Amino acid sequence: SEAVFGATRTILLRKTASCAACGASGKEPGTASKTCAHCNGSGSVHETRRSFLGTFTKLHMCSTCHGTGQVPETPCRACKGLGVAQGSEEVVITIPAGVSDGEMIKLVGKGEAVSGGLPGDLYIKVHVLTDKRFSRSGYYILTTLDISVTESLLGIEKKLDTLEGMLHVLVPASTASGS
Repeated sequence: SEAVFGATRTILLRKTASCAACGASGKEPGTASKTCAHCNGSGSVHETRRSFLGTFTKLHMCSTCHGTGQVPETPCRACKGLGVAQGSEEVVITIPAGVSDGEMIKLVGKGEAVSGGLPGDLYIKVHVLTDKRFSRSGYYILTTLDISVTESLLGIEKKLDTLEGMLHVLVPASTASGS
C-alpha cells in the first residue's frame, strides 16, 4: 500500500558531513587563516621529474590547502582542520505514489561531503516487498476472489478486501473460472 499511495520514511545515516563546529571552514571559530606555506598561496604545486626522455613538469592541486591557498592558523578540534567529519543525520524520504521495485530516489545535497566542496547527492534504491493478497502487473493491482462452483453458477455478492478497504463484488451467474 505504501508503494501505491506513497509514504514518508525517516532513516538515520552515518556519513561524512560538513563540520558543524567550524561551519566547514576547518578553523576554530574566531581565528584567522594564513597563506599556505606549501604552495605560497597559489593553490597549486609544480612537480618536476627528470627521466632519460627529458624533464616533465606537472601542475596539481596543493594537498595541504586543497587548492584554496589558505590554511587555518588554528585548526578546528572537531574535524582537525579538514572541514568535514563523520556524523549521523536523520534524512526524511518522501516515497512517491506508484513507485516500482528497483526505482531510485535522488535527494540533492544529502550525500557525502568533501573537504572544500559541497555535499553530493544521495541515491536511494526502493525495494517493494511482496504482499500475500495482492500482485502487481504494470500499473494494475491484482487479487484473487475464491468462490465455489455453486456460487459461480448461481451468482453471488461477496466482500473483497482491497487497498482502499472492503468492496462489495457482484459475481454474475455462469461466471467461468479465471474471469
